[in-house]
Amino acid sequence: MTKFLGGLLFLLFGFSVEGLAHDDYLICGTVFDTETKTPLPNVSIGISSHPFKNHTDPNGKFCIKTHADSLTLRFSLMGYQNKRISISCKNDSSLRVFLRSELLMMNEVVVSANKNAASSLEQTITSQVISNEAILESGAQNIPDLLVKQPSVSLAGQAYHAAPSIRGLARKRVLVMVDGEKTSSERNVGTPGTFINPFEIEQIEILKGPYSTLYGSDAIGGVVNILTKSFETPYYNQNIGGRFDISTRSVSNAKNGNLALNGMLGKWMFHVDAGYRDADDYTLADGTALMNTFYEEKHAGGKLTFMPNDHHAITFKSYYSDGGEIGKPAYDTLTNAVHDKDVHFIAGVNYKWTGISRTLTKAELNFSRHDHDLGVKIIKHKTETDPSDDKLVNNRKTLSSTDYVLQGDFYFTLNKRLKILTGFDSFLHQDIDISESKVVHGYYSGLFLKQEFTTLLSGAYQNSYGVFVQADFIATDKLFTSAGVRWNYISTNGAPNQNAEKTDDAFSANFGLSYILAKSFTLKANVGSAFRAPDVKELYITTNTPGGLNIGNPDLASEHSLNFDLALIYKGAASLVELSAFHNQIENMIVLDWDNSTASREGTFRNIGKGVLYGVELAYKQNLTQAISPYFNFSWIHGYDDSSDDELTDVPPIQINLGIKYKPVQKLLLHLSARYSAEQTEVADDDIPTDAFTVIDFNASVQLLENLALNASVTNLFNEDYREHYQFDWMRAPGRSFNTGLHFNF
Repeated sequence: MTKFLGGLLFLLFGFSVEGLAHDDYLICGTVFDTETKTPLPNVSIGISSHPFKNHTDPNGKFCIKTHADSLTLRFSLMGYQNKRISISCKNDSSLRVFLRSELLMMNEVVVSANKNAASSLEQTITSQVISNEAILESGAQNIPDLLVKQPSVSLAGQAYHAAPSIRGLARKRVLVMVDGEKTSSERNVGTPGTFINPFEIEQIEILKGPYSTLYGSDAIGGVVNILTKSFETPYYNQNIGGRFDISTRSVSNAKNGNLALNGMLGKWMFHVDAGYRDADDYTLADGTALMNTFYEEKHAGGKLTFMPNDHHAITFKSYYSDGGEIGKPAYDTLTNAVHDKDVHFIAGVNYKWTGISRTLTKAELNFSRHDHDLGVKIIKHKTETDPSDDKLVNNRKTLSSTDYVLQGDFYFTLNKRLKILTGFDSFLHQDIDISESKVVHGYYSGLFLKQEFTTLLSGAYQNSYGVFVQADFIATDKLFTSAGVRWNYISTNGAPNQNAEKTDDAFSANFGLSYILAKSFTLKANVGSAFRAPDVKELYITTNTPGGLNIGNPDLASEHSLNFDLALIYKGAASLVELSAFHNQIENMIVLDWDNSTASREGTFRNIGKGVLYGVELAYKQNLTQAISPYFNFSWIHGYDDSSDDELTDVPPIQINLGIKYKPVQKLLLHLSARYSAEQTEVADDDIPTDAFTVIDFNASVQLLENLALNASVTNLFNEDYREHYQFDWMRAPGRSFNTGLHFNF
């Protein structure tokens, strides 16, 4: 036992003796505006191998203490190009860093969700990043509000629990992760991720296309990775500080407040936060309230990091979210639904080890547990031929599950041109319990008629185990290639006491390249396969939902997709243009086949032969001057059932987003934007045609002090009355709203 403990301590701390053999280095510097040569306060400084950030003080100065002989520093500030520099700590003790103003960030953005720290232009698959600055500027109360302005990104589902849809694929074909770890949901539309407060988000990464090679099942359409905040250097001193954020939204009387504290004591760092948000039913353009669009949620979380030296870091994390009451719009106005319970609890630990050897440069281990308890009440007015026989049916459903995630990633650098990432992961979706109760009364008489209780699932599970390898190779100075392969084994059981286990395994692979055609032009191409295993709800249970009765099908086969991407990118000194096209075919695509002829609307899960989706995306950004920056994006998607030529569900109409940012002075940013959605008449049988609409928003952000910012906005400026394509036919979108936000660092 003594030898074991000694060996464990040696593994954790003993490989960095070289880093402790000399005194600490102190690296100090100042960050300036390239044009004006004025110091820049509150510049975020990311440090390689460190899980936290520093910031410049009100005079643009910063200092970093380190054992390392070399560092890579990343400087970022809203309205400026990001900048990355590598320094020798022995020789570069005093730095002068210059940032160039670019309102729309024409530079490359590093995306963590692809695991290889490749920039957005080096990747072979299209991606977008929503920064913390953009989140604060938007005044968004929930994650869905942040996603809809991204090319080819839409939503599925209603109100608070709307889930992301990428390139016309939703309903558990988009993998939603929190800090790189998979989350699950029993909802048909997939995981919404809305239990994370926007004020606690560092950035949101949107990866389009197949990502099963890295993440396994469900990543057919893409990945949404929500990165939450970690320790940041306090504003006034190095020991303790924090941040307070608050926002309001008039259309729903919504309020969101969040307090975060950061502290450092020696080699320990912590970040803790707590917040509360709520909203009433939002009002439509005509001033009436739309029922069941209210919500209430409170949360608390924290991260505690211990760094014995620059090579090792261990972080303990937890997050608790309690949705008090959350409205749930139903298929028709005769049905009233509300979540009376929506509780998430996440706890985990992350260990990073860098600089292990010249070849094995980094290893990372993650373990977490995610408990989710959900309750929903569905109250339906069931009409009969004789109105005196009408019934009031009160259904209540409870769903609970526990997820265990274990991931290991190992990064190898074989030479300057070849990097290899290999790893393993297991995702155990355990203890899935679903039960229903039903009480029926006479609608007018109030007389009790009957009561039923049913246990639909007890102790069900779906476990996934996978191994993968991904290689990135710089073939020439102009050609970057990436290839990977994964094997997954999945076991699913909806009735463990009957030993009725369903097993499956799948291989996924991808190959992509990025080729510099000329100085400013880059060509990207990627081909990839992905898969999705049906979940326990699709396989085993029949249950009431606000959309109607869902009937499981134990004979469902797993989906398998083959996706092709091609993109041409122009990156000039002050402009960025991306033109991309994709084609995705999904064998055994799972659909919910609705039968509207029955007395109670019923839908059965079934496989269709092949679903086909293809489309085009165009994105443009331009810095006309240091003060004026327009942008534009366009997306068109078509999807159909190859066996019947029927349209697929959830495919959005043509979408156009455009806007202009104007910065008349350093501390003021004005932003006018418009979103156009085209008319859509050819839709799936269970979808509804939508009319064209245009919504215009205006936002103003001002830096009142170095550590105090205010933003004010008007969304739906002209009070447009419209319906989104994914909403029920009776649901209309919110009317005009006046929104405010205040952000204070201390």
